[in-house]
Parts: sequence; C-alpha cells; structure tokens
Amino acid sequence: MKRGKTHAWWKTRPSALILVVDDDLHVRQMLRHLFERDHHDVLEAEDGEKAWDTVSARRPAILVTDLQMPGLDGFSLTRRLRESGFRQLRIIVYTGQRVTPDETRDAGADELVLKTEPISRLRDIVLKLQRNLPAG
Repeated sequence: MKRGKTHAWWKTRPSALILVVDDDLHVRQMLRHLFERDHHDVLEAEDGEKAWDTVSARRPAILVTDLQMPGLDGFSLTRRLRESGFRQLRIIVYTGQRVTPDETRDAGADELVLKTEPISRLRDIVLKLQRNLPAG
C-alpha cells in the first residue's frame, strides 16, 4: 500500500489566541488542555474583570466564558465587550446555567455550549470559528 504525505492542518492554519474565562480552576485547566491539543495559544481569567483587562491588552480571537462568576458575570462581560467595539471577537458561552441560545445571542455571544454537552461540541465550534476568522 502506497502512503501519501500526511497533511497537518495546524501547520498551514495559524492558531487562534483563545481566552478561557471561568471561576473554576479545573474547568480552565481542562479547556486549556483541550485547546492546546489543537495548537491554540490559551490565556485564562477567573472572572469577568480580569477577562476584560486581558481582552483589552491581548486581543484574543476567541473568548470562551462561563456566565456565573463573581463580580462581572459572563453576560455583563459579553455586553461590555460588544458595546466597546469588540465586534471581531468570537464569543462562546460555555455554562452549566439554564440559558437559551436567544438569551446568549441577545447579550452578544456567537455560540452557546452547555457544560452537560459533550466537550467535542465545544472543540468543533472553536475549530469552525477559527476557520472563519479574518486573516491577519
């Protein structure tokens, strides 16, 4: 059997800088591991205020945020980001809270993934969003 060259998509597609926002350290570590396996650079923040500062300073391409956090919650963070002009930032709400896709879209999020869903769904959404990021 003749074998062709293997094609590693991550060598031709730039990785996305992803900010993971969750007050649960274990969730942040799990998501960091998941995204780093796909060769993304990952930043972490444990609440909305730290996330706001990180987005302002580092300009990630994708933000994955929980909703229920102390201080600035995920909905407030998402609204603040959109109202402040962060239109290119892709925002995924990743939560265990009972919430509808319409509620997250109304707040400015692009996608909703419940923590009860398979983690592969979150990974697939990140990969889809990465493919559609503007060049540069």
